[in-house]
Amino acid sequence: LAVHELGPLVERAVRASGTETEVRIARDAAVETDRRRLERVLGNLVANAHRHGRPPVVVTVDGATVAVRDHGPGYPEYLLSSGPQRFRTESGGKGHGLGLTIAVGQAEVIGAELVFANAPDGGGAEARIRLPEYVRFTTDDDPEA
Repeated sequence: LAVHELGPLVERAVRASGTETEVRIARDAAVETDRRRLERVLGNLVANAHRHGRPPVVVTVDGATVAVRDHGPGYPEYLLSSGPQRFRTESGGKGHGLGLTIAVGQAEVIGAELVFANAPDGGGAEARIRLPEYVRFTTDDDPEA
C-alpha cells in the first residue's frame, strides 16, 4: 500500500484503457491503496461499461469514491441482487461475470467497497468503488503540521 492522489491515478488508468471515457474530478483525495490492483479494478469496470453499456461512459472521482457509469440498459437484476458470478449469463447474453468478479476480488484485497447499481436518472449501470481515504495524523510537536 502507498498513498496516492486519486484523481491522477484514475486519469492514468482510464487513459491506459484506450477507450473513449470521460473523467471528471469533482473532488480529489489522497487514498492509501495498491495502485496496480486499483488500476486493474478500474480497467475491468471501464471495459465492462463499454462492452455491455452504451456511451457516454463517465468516470467520476468524488473524494475517495470513484463511480464508473454508462448509459446502457443497466445491470441485470440477478447481478444487483447476488453480485457478479463467473460465467453467468441470462437468456444467452454475453454475461458480466468474470471481469466484475475479478474487480470485486481485487477491491476486497485493497480494503475498498465496490457496489453495483442502476442509475436512477436516465438509466445505465453504475459501479462505485469507495477507497480508504488517507488521513495524516499530526501532533503539536510535528514541525510539518
